[in-house]
Amino acid sequence: MNEKTYQSILETLASVPVTAMPCVKLLGDRFGVGAETVHSIYSQEVQYRVKKTHTALCEASVGLMKEYVLGDKSIIDLCLQWHMPPSIMVRRMLESCPSLGCKNGKVVGSVLKNADMLRTCVTPGFLDALIETDLNAHGIAYHQTEDQFLDRLVADIETCAIMDSICGPAADAARHGAGEDYETRLYDHLQEHKICFWTENDLRDQHFHKTPDALLKVPIAVCGKVVCWIDSKATFCDAKTHRKLLQEQYDSYVNRFGPGLVIYWHGYLESVQLMDFVTVMDHFPCGKDEIIRLPMLDADSI
Repeated sequence: MNEKTYQSILETLASVPVTAMPCVKLLGDRFGVGAETVHSIYSQEVQYRVKKTHTALCEASVGLMKEYVLGDKSIIDLCLQWHMPPSIMVRRMLESCPSLGCKNGKVVGSVLKNADMLRTCVTPGFLDALIETDLNAHGIAYHQTEDQFLDRLVADIETCAIMDSICGPAADAARHGAGEDYETRLYDHLQEHKICFWTENDLRDQHFHKTPDALLKVPIAVCGKVVCWIDSKATFCDAKTHRKLLQEQYDSYVNRFGPGLVIYWHGYLESVQLMDFVTVMDHFPCGKDEIIRLPMLDADSI
């Protein structure tokens, strides 16, 4: 994808509220790209925003929880105020209040999937711990019981989980499922072309730590470049993402297994820095001019 089209998509997506999901099919048709590509770009931009505002939101989370307790705003209102995905706002608010019993991210993740679980996590007197300082300072009389407040909080958490199309539990499950689906698609292509390979699970069984999705038993040539391994990414890739993955994954694959191929199934930005030892494509190489197979040798073990 060229930079102009990419920036036009970003400008259009910038106006989408955090509680909404853009019409990716219409935008895909408008810009001449796939709906999944638009969705992937939107997801990346939301995640970049989350990382950029992480420190500021963490510092403000205690105050936001007290504002929520003492005021009439919903968590969704606070999300719109901060332009932050609902599930992320819930995480930061719950983690900032020890009396709510959400000791770590794993517990919060469970609460997002089943908000009623929060009722078993809170400690007695949790509401006093949340509001006591502010009530004493301002002489405010707070008449809501702990059960009433929990009913309100649980209902808000359920709403946030439903309305978060990028960082919520359903979105996480969909992202994981898509990754597995495209990994299976890669394996199907390799088997169809009778290219022998070890899967990621095969390599882990042999105690490899960082592994690509497929390590070829015999290298192939793709567009004139040697490929010893292939990694599948069910995403769109911009330059920032590619640099990060090079550092975290691909460099170690190259050092251990040799040059390889990365498939970004939803496309990539043309400004992605291409490396001699990592070939980038947006599809499995099927054309006669794209892939050359070498003779199969006896290679039962790594």
